[in-house]
Amino acid sequence: MNGSDAGDDHDRRRVYAEFKGYALEHGFKPGFAFVKFLERYDAKPPWAWKDDPPQAPTRATRGWLRSRWIAQRKAREQAPC
Repeated sequence: MNGSDAGDDHDRRRVYAEFKGYALEHGFKPGFAFVKFLERYDAKPPWAWKDDPPQAPTRATRGWLRSRWIAQRKAREQAPC
């Protein structure tokens, strides 16, 4: 693993902790962070991260989550009945 991969791993771990924090703030189930990580990175978070403490989401993470809510709502509105 080179230096940039280690940084990417650290960033992904931080984002996963932020997803956990967002879920905690909004009363979502614990699986929320797993599903959003899978959606964002197209990969499952490592099992070793499951016990990491939640972190307060950054503005960037909140913005990404909001963009996903908007995209899902628009997709639902355009779906045939």
